[in-house]
Amino acid sequence: MDYLHPPGRLRTATDFQPHPDGTLWLNVGDGYARNGGVGRCGPNARVANTRKMIQRRNCRVPRCWGLKDRDLLGLPWRVAFALQEDGWILRAHITWIKKAPMPENVRNRPSRATEDLFLFAKHPKYFYNASALREPSGANLKNYWILGPENNGTVHPAAFPVELARRCILLGSAPGQIVLDPFAGSGTTGVAARELGRKAWLIELNPKYVQLAHKRLERACQRTLWR
Repeated sequence: MDYLHPPGRLRTATDFQPHPDGTLWLNVGDGYARNGGVGRCGPNARVANTRKMIQRRNCRVPRCWGLKDRDLLGLPWRVAFALQEDGWILRAHITWIKKAPMPENVRNRPSRATEDLFLFAKHPKYFYNASALREPSGANLKNYWILGPENNGTVHPAAFPVELARRCILLGSAPGQIVLDPFAGSGTTGVAARELGRKAWLIELNPKYVQLAHKRLERACQRTLWR
């Protein structure tokens, strides 16, 4: 959670200068405050599986937040409010409803099956192609998206479906424009951009995921060539 506080605040807000009519689409996962213990969760958790990154969200939190042990962090909205303070205009909140969410072994609260997606702009007037995606009835697209899992062969623990990236790209850009993903992971945004005729700039620090993204993009290029 260091990126919420200077000097570690999410750098996208200050360093990223989009096109004047560009938009920012942000998906942030949530977690729970675990202020002690060495069980399956918490700051001292012993984990050795693909859920490691997700479990690490359940960690110590700043005292100034006023959170108690096992409090839901509300991290997506904290990030959204921080970006507002840095000058971004929050235009929409979208709920991503997962058809097959990751199971949770909990008995004292409902299992989570949604994540949050935010649409930001730098200026009141921005590019948004409302006709690119419509409801089956022809009405304007609603702010809840029911999306299923995809067998994309990745080992990334937090990979989102290509359809999620596809929707953001269709609504927020035109063919030939550039899509930037500063947290590229396994390259899902690049795959969607390629299929939709956009250019993609991807940034990823983990060499393992960089290699994985390269392989996925090569397969995407081959599919495009053989259409």
